[in-house]
Amino acid sequence: MDENKIDYVNSTAFFANVDKDVLKQLSNPNLYGKKVQIKYLSPKQGEEIIDIVVGEISSSQGKMYLSCYNYKYNANSILNVERIREIKTI
Repeated sequence: MDENKIDYVNSTAFFANVDKDVLKQLSNPNLYGKKVQIKYLSPKQGEEIIDIVVGEISSSQGKMYLSCYNYKYNANSILNVERIREIKTI
């Protein structure tokens, strides 16, 4: 299979835009319930640094989501994992 076909398959696969390193860190059971600081690409605010408490990862309609407590809004939130750019601190 040539590189163009491989790139096409990878780009059209479910969760292709999820950062694998971020997903690996968020999937660690030791991180559940811990406060972390992430870099998040908000659709309204742009790129921002926010503090969250990590909850469960789920998927719906071809997207992956992280349930968390969001300190910015002092409320529970559901974040699109594709928009999490980096885990800054744990």
